[in-house]
Order: sequence, then C-alpha cells, then structure tokens
Amino acid sequence: MASSINATKPTTGSPTTQSVRDNFSAAKDEINGLLRSSLDVVTTTGTGTAYSANFSNNVVKTEGARIIVKAHTASTGAATLNVDGTGASTILTTDGANLSAGQIAGNNHYLDLVYNSANNSWVLLNPKGLIAQLDTARLITLANDVTGSTFFDGSQNITITAQVDKLLPYPVGAIYTSVVSTNPSSLFGGTWVAFAAGRVLVGINSSDGDFNQSQETGGAKTVTLTAAQSGLPAHSHTQRGGGFNGSVGIEPGSNLYSNLGSTGTTGGQSASQAHNNLQPYIVVYMWKRTN
Repeated sequence: MASSINATKPTTGSPTTQSVRDNFSAAKDEINGLLRSSLDVVTTTGTGTAYSANFSNNVVKTEGARIIVKAHTASTGAATLNVDGTGASTILTTDGANLSAGQIAGNNHYLDLVYNSANNSWVLLNPKGLIAQLDTARLITLANDVTGSTFFDGSQNITITAQVDKLLPYPVGAIYTSVVSTNPSSLFGGTWVAFAAGRVLVGINSSDGDFNQSQETGGAKTVTLTAAQSGLPAHSHTQRGGGFNGSVGIEPGSNLYSNLGSTGTTGGQSASQAHNNLQPYIVVYMWKRTN
C-alpha cells in the first residue's frame, strides 16, 4: 500500500496548519495500520461463529487491510467477523472456501486476516493445521506411469515414493521360476498357482503334433520296451540235432534217435522291465499367474 503522506507539504517558507495536519493524519493512519498488523491485538467476542473485534484505533475495511485478532473460541463451521462495527464479513480460507470446523483452533489461536473488498470477506491466512502440514514431510505415492510436472506449493519437505507395478513383467499366464517355495503373490501381487509338477518345459513347435499347443503334455518317466522298440532286426535262432548211422548200444527197432535229425528254435526270454527315461534335470518351483 502506498503512503498517503505528502512529502512536498508544507511548502518551504510558507507552511500552513492544514497541510501539516494532513500529513500528521496520514502518518497516524499508517502507523495505526502497522500497529494493528503487528502489535495491536484484540480478543474477539461473540456467540458461536459470529466473531466481533473492537480495536482502539478503528479499522477501515479497505482492500488489503490486515489485522490480527485472538480468537475467544474455536470455530464450528462457517464464520463471520465484525470489526469495529463495520458489519459482519465472512471469514474465508485462502482458496475462497468457508471455514471448516476447527480451522479456528480456540482461545490460543492468533488469527492473521486480510480484507478482500471484492467479496467483502476476511481471508484467514493461518487456519489450524496449515503450519503442521508445511512442517511435516509429505509422502506422495505415484502409481503406474507418471508424466508431466507437479507443483507442491508451500510444502517444505517432500518425499516421493515411486510405486512400480511389480506385475508388469508377469502378465496373466506368465511362468515364474524360483529355488524357494514362496508364492509370488506375496512378492508381486496377483494370483499364482503351482505349475508343471514333475515336468520340464519345452518350446512350442507348430510343425510337430506333440508340441504344437500351449500346455500340451506328454512323455513318460519310465518306459518298457516292446519287441518292436528293441532296435534289433526281426530274427530267430535255429538248432539242429545230430544222428547216428549205427546202432551201437541200441536195440534193433528202437526209435530213440528217430527224431535226432529234426530242427527247432530256442525259447525267447521276456523280462518286461521298465527302464529310466529321465534326462538330466534340476528341481525348481514353478508358478503360473492366473489373475
């Protein structure tokens, strides 16, 4: 606010009483304004949220006039202030909103107020909680991909914690492998189920009927070979018995050696034992995300 004191009066060599009084009056008003904003403090009176304040040097409600009053009671909601009988004016916050309950804290709260002539209101510069909010570190949680700029007006200490979506690398259907048994839901969130118990993973091959569909299963831990799977060509073993041309020690007419010249085959052996069909392996925990 500009001073109203006229530094050119009184005129040198011809002072007038009125010009001196005008300057003293302007100086008095400005000093009173300074006192009201720094030293001249009064305690409010009133009922409920209708506050009143009476200064020894009366306040003129002009744009930017600043006063300090000590509240006699806490606010319970929207409030008004009547200064030196100039009429009740609404007390607003700096964003133009009505007061909420408790923003005037009570009889230890010194209210710093500035008059807004545009809407006939007193703007409360220090509502309860503002200082505590400024002095307390702010925890700001960021979700997903954050772009652009953010302004933190009045915040003294700001702690920014970036929240990364841990499930981004693991969409539904993804496989998680570990050597510990912890369910990945406790690590990344989402819903996971144990997967591929006792099985190994193989890449899809669209040209092979055994491997052309996702999650298709096959194979066996042990195998019992059939004759067709033995790897040997089909064959048999022939044996032939030898005969005698004489009858040494044999009674005439005996047919003991009558079949010695016949042929036969050896008997087969069928063990029917399965053999191990496992490739070299290492056991791990596998989980599939389902949600």
